[in-house]
Amino acid sequence: MAKEKKKFAPPKGTRDFMPEEMRARRLVINVLRETFESFGYGELDTPAFEPFEMLAAKSGEEVEKQIYAFDDKGGRRLGLRFEFTASLARVVASNPNLRMPFRRYQMGKVWRYESPQAGRYREFFQADVDIIGSDSMACEAELLTIYNTVCNKLGIKNYLVFYNHKKALFAQLNTIGIEESKYSIALRILDKWRKIGRNEILREFRDAGLYEEGKKITEEFKRIVQFSAGGFQPWQLGEKAGDWINHPVGKSALEEMKCMFELAKNSGVPEEVMRFDPTLVRGLDYYTGPMIEFQTYDKIKSDDDMFIIPPEAKPIKINQSFGGGGRYDNLVEAFGGPPKPATGFAFGVDRLVHVYLAQNPESAAMPPADVYIIPEGAGAVNPAMALAVELRGTGVTTLVALDPKKAKKEFQFAAKEGFPFTVFVTEQEAADGKAQLREMKQDAEAQSETLPIPQIKTRLTGWAVEK
Repeated sequence: MAKEKKKFAPPKGTRDFMPEEMRARRLVINVLRETFESFGYGELDTPAFEPFEMLAAKSGEEVEKQIYAFDDKGGRRLGLRFEFTASLARVVASNPNLRMPFRRYQMGKVWRYESPQAGRYREFFQADVDIIGSDSMACEAELLTIYNTVCNKLGIKNYLVFYNHKKALFAQLNTIGIEESKYSIALRILDKWRKIGRNEILREFRDAGLYEEGKKITEEFKRIVQFSAGGFQPWQLGEKAGDWINHPVGKSALEEMKCMFELAKNSGVPEEVMRFDPTLVRGLDYYTGPMIEFQTYDKIKSDDDMFIIPPEAKPIKINQSFGGGGRYDNLVEAFGGPPKPATGFAFGVDRLVHVYLAQNPESAAMPPADVYIIPEGAGAVNPAMALAVELRGTGVTTLVALDPKKAKKEFQFAAKEGFPFTVFVTEQEAADGKAQLREMKQDAEAQSETLPIPQIKTRLTGWAVEK
């Protein structure tokens, strides 16, 4: 009895992407690249693995646990990158002659050893866009404009931009009475707000010996979130925002957030999508200023009262984050370079693709090519392949049936896959310089036109230019 061959599956937390899935992913990635470059950003590429010590620096205790770490054959401790920012800081620190401000984007796979769940994997594709060398809030506004441009190009609606400021968090903790030595503990707890809810947050504050302080800050945050849900920005609330706005550090944070908001609004970012979120921490320790997170939502209220609502109302249900980032002014210096202000945002491309397909379901059925050429008989193969070469040369993507069986089955395949056109080439018609052009519209029984091959080429080329 033959021994059964062992079958292998992808490692836990990873997945394969089939061609039909990759077409949608490639579309989204191309939109990202085109948008970044339309703003004048240059592409950077760095190693997939870096020294573990470098990756762990300034990443925070929770993130450090998620690094895929290993020793190479020379005994060096290395880790797979979990994002691109540390590598960017290393590049800037080691290249002192870079012209500032340095605008760059980077795309590729990153890895985090965490529990796989819906929408969260151990291997995922990320796209970063950063500005090094400027402390102007115009940087954040430009990056927000890039995000807005990408969403518009992809037809993504129903998204919100949640923002906070690291200094605002420090001011809030200070005015509540939490000692500076316990800031990192408090922030690590607050970072779980959306995951575990207020009651669990209070339990963790109690376990950390900060129950009374935790009770105060969660009450304050809850109140601010309610006002924010009503479309109010923190500088519009006055004393209702809490004592932190009168703290010197809090005032500075408030001014920067307002400046960022106004510049972004004047650059085309809709003000109604901007929501202040005091609970937004974003786990990385290196953030120093504004922090951003992009989230999709489901509507509960109507369009008319979506953002003009009483504070106690709950107008939306948050679905998932598809990107975010923030300012990290000290990171380049931490990697041995001169002090350099810096800020950057990242797109979670896998999640962005999911959002894109959810809001544009017709794109899930993108065809493999514009035209499917079906030759019938050995004498039709050469002219079919010659036509395919000519069409591809004019920008018409073309697939040829290499071993056609019955024509009916090939037309059914073309309809199922969504090819816009088929060209049926028979030996006799090919000898006369003709073929049959059929506009499919996902209909295997659609009517064909017998036309001279040059005319078919002209028609398909014109269609490709206009599409």
